[in-house]
Amino acid sequence: MRGKATAVFLATMFASQVALTAMSFAKGNNSSTTTNFKAKLAPPVGSPSECEGGAKYTKKVNNTTLATVESFTGAVECPILLTDLVTAQGDVYEMDLFHAADLVNPYAVCTLVIKEFDFEYESDPLVPAGAEGEYAVSVGQKSPPTPPTVTTKVGGCTIIATGLPGVPAVVGGATGDTANVFLQSNPSTLLLTGKFVVSSGD
Repeated sequence: MRGKATAVFLATMFASQVALTAMSFAKGNNSSTTTNFKAKLAPPVGSPSECEGGAKYTKKVNNTTLATVESFTGAVECPILLTDLVTAQGDVYEMDLFHAADLVNPYAVCTLVIKEFDFEYESDPLVPAGAEGEYAVSVGQKSPPTPPTVTTKVGGCTIIATGLPGVPAVVGGATGDTANVFLQSNPSTLLLTGKFVVSSGD
């Protein structure tokens, strides 16, 4: 009797384990893996720059089909540096991305264009006292197909190795990539810099 009860118990456990394994397998096939990296951009030490900004890279891979969706966004807020460019275009900024192994040659260059700008006024008399602009880039791509389908919402990124538009394959973490921001009219002046780290995606 005891042996029969033990056999029934073991059979029930085995059936439960098979069911759990099947559920886990199905869940894995239907899930996706998401990677998020962020960089907080700040002026380099000793720089008089009053700019600030950030950048984000997201990659989502379907574990069943391996279809991949990637996006890259960047935003910078800066005072308007050239008064003759306070137009619908405004200043144009460049964000260069570097791998940790080569901080001299960028692997991708992104153009940030004016998204909006605000004027500051002195109240007495009411005269313009300055202006600040928000500049942005937002690109995405999906694969398959090969090459990926690239969507540009604002600005744009060029991958140096191919010379084609695309989403930079950003690396984050301890040996993460670096993003440097320059005013395009004077690319030798570094305004902002930051390193990509792993983020929750919020």
